[in-house]
Amino acid sequence: GNHDEVLSYAAAITLEQKFGDLENVTFDTSAGPENKRKYNQYGVNLVGLEHGEKTGRRIETIMQDEQPELWGATKFREWHLAHEHSEQLKSVGRLKIRRVGSITAIDDWHGGKGFRARREANAFLWNKDSGLSNILYSNVEVDKPV
Repeated sequence: GNHDEVLSYAAAITLEQKFGDLENVTFDTSAGPENKRKYNQYGVNLVGLEHGEKTGRRIETIMQDEQPELWGATKFREWHLAHEHSEQLKSVGRLKIRRVGSITAIDDWHGGKGFRARREANAFLWNKDSGLSNILYSNVEVDKPV
């Protein structure tokens, strides 16, 4: 989904129930106002995840404010935001703000407004010691009924 917080959360809970026992799979399905953003540290990397609609320019400083210990313990810091459904990259000092694509289909509202972003997903490969090492792209191609 995109802005459907209830259905997206239900999907996450369902995936957690199905795959939560796998050794190399972890989930953070904590909810509530204090959990609007997620932070993941992997070695010297800190990645923040947020939809990216409501914080505006505050996104440039909110990671340092909310996670000062993780900020100080890492060298490579990025936000991954999805609101605009298209790939963009902005550097602010030592912070990268990366907007990523979406697998979400074009619904009536987006189609009516003329938003036609390509459906895509990305996988980011991080090295514990030297930061982001690769990005894999996957385009979502859905066959149209004849």
